[in-house]
Amino acid sequence: MQQDVAEQVASEMGLKLGVRDRQRIQRKLTDNEEAYDFFLRGKTILRGQYNAPLFRDAIGFLERAVALDPSFADAWAALAYAHTELFWVGGHIPSQLGLAGTAVKRAEALAPDAAETQYPLGNYYYHGLLDFPRALYHLGAAVAYDPGRAEFHELIGYVDRRTGKFEEAEASFERARTLDPSNSRILRALADTRNLLGRPKDALPLISRAVEPEPNDHFQRLTLIGTYIDAGQLAEATAAVQRAFARTGLMQMLLQGPDDVPDLTALLPDADRDKLAGEFPPLAPQIGDTAGYYLSRAELFSLTGRKARLSYDSAVAAFQRRIREQPEDYQAYAGISRAYRGIGRRVEAIRAGRRGVELAQHDLFEGPNLHALLARTYLAFGERDSAAAEFLKFVRAIPENRLLARYHPVYAQLRELLEVRRLLER
Repeated sequence: MQQDVAEQVASEMGLKLGVRDRQRIQRKLTDNEEAYDFFLRGKTILRGQYNAPLFRDAIGFLERAVALDPSFADAWAALAYAHTELFWVGGHIPSQLGLAGTAVKRAEALAPDAAETQYPLGNYYYHGLLDFPRALYHLGAAVAYDPGRAEFHELIGYVDRRTGKFEEAEASFERARTLDPSNSRILRALADTRNLLGRPKDALPLISRAVEPEPNDHFQRLTLIGTYIDAGQLAEATAAVQRAFARTGLMQMLLQGPDDVPDLTALLPDADRDKLAGEFPPLAPQIGDTAGYYLSRAELFSLTGRKARLSYDSAVAAFQRRIREQPEDYQAYAGISRAYRGIGRRVEAIRAGRRGVELAQHDLFEGPNLHALLARTYLAFGERDSAAAEFLKFVRAIPENRLLARYHPVYAQLRELLEVRRLLER
């Protein structure tokens, strides 16, 4: 019966089951058929697009599965994965991470040696705790138990990028692509990594292929836009941003990645930016990242000459709450630094920016971006030498950053600094 249900759900979602998928289906996971049905539906959602609303949907199904059968290890493992990812994309809410920790401990207690347990454990340490060595330990165990799972190699690639091992990450994504050639998320990850290595021409065919079946996927679009920028194709990047807002609307963009909105709108003509600012939606309950929402609104309002002080103040308050709850959250320090910069609080903006840089030293993927943000803060307060020093750290950290520094509109003023211009002209 469980095999029939699994194959039916996969068929409904247009998924093909491989040999290993069928072997796992044939292993009876629970005696409760209703719990199994909820489990499969939650898992199927997790294989789709990467965004907070879908993670909430998956959690709903998986919570019903474990309520019906509290000994259902694979359902606890999938629930842990979903809670961790919702924490990551939904505003870094500590209670969400707590739910992930509870679920992953339950899965580990029930099936400690299962690949299905080791995988969400690795993800919990990666996206939940930013403990990259422990993440790799558990992901290595997952691969040892089941080397044919594309998602295991994919996640190892993401962790490798955080530790600055970009060539190793590319190899991991290539292994994942071999195991699952049509997976658009893996294609995007591989394209992203080739961009990081300064090879946008190699990335463009991959991301173009990934976007084709999922044109409204937020992260696919971001990679496509980033690839165009890296290649110096700014007209194509602008057109891609315009399509993104036209197809999904500003609210969906805010739901999927509020922090991305200001830099995306920097690529738009003034009239387009002004139209978006005029249509900016009110805060809705489904927007989990309230700090990101207020910061996006404030920066877009500032760009278009609107009053932004109240939005900046709300962003500061939201980021302060986040920092109190998670004092080592370097992205929160980066966000509050931007908000302080927006209201002219120089000392607080620089102090928060420096703290974010300090905390992010171990993250060689996102960490350099905090140097760029700090450089923008220094420049906003007229400290050109400090701005140049921080921006040069960003430019030298990753091959892609030299391309972004040369082409992205948000860095237009920074690239005119003498030391930066000399480096980019070499």
